[in-house]
Amino acid sequence: MGRIVTLSGPRGIGKTTVIEKLRDDHGIMPIVPFATRPPRSGERDGIDYHFVSKSEFGELAASTPMFDVLETPSGIYGTPLKVLEQALDEGDDRTFNVATHTALQLREQLRARGAGFVRTTLLLPAAWSDIAIQMRQHGVPEDEIAARLAVEPTDLSLMPQFDQVVINRIGQLDRTVTDIVEYLGR
Repeated sequence: MGRIVTLSGPRGIGKTTVIEKLRDDHGIMPIVPFATRPPRSGERDGIDYHFVSKSEFGELAASTPMFDVLETPSGIYGTPLKVLEQALDEGDDRTFNVATHTALQLREQLRARGAGFVRTTLLLPAAWSDIAIQMRQHGVPEDEIAARLAVEPTDLSLMPQFDQVVINRIGQLDRTVTDIVEYLGR
């Protein structure tokens, strides 16, 4: 039986970077959600998202329960529950970038189905100002940084419900990844 490691936290904390490092250095592959928007620069179909039309997404949602469905002005996002269950059945560890509330719901929903092991991980900065610093280092424009920081902050009251809280310190990506991997017992 495989394990799913959810990564949640505020926008700009580095979840995608951590997931890429877990994939590249430890072979922990990500769960790839579906999206109805066109790929952005550098995004690849089947790697970042499964890019589908709205009608294809609708057909998928009508034929199987979906998890983590989010509708935004740019498109609809979601993951078929069967994809998550299949990842667990395959016996490999996987990562899944999901919202804070969604991670906790996923853990409970899959436990209720007897479908496997979900480890919830909350990524937090050492200081809230670090999020803007990290985004600047990745070349994120100032207006986008402001927009991301204006989004409702992570609900820290949920922190005790997570299996693991990891501080993602600037310049210490390897330490963050090591903390996650060690907690998995790998």
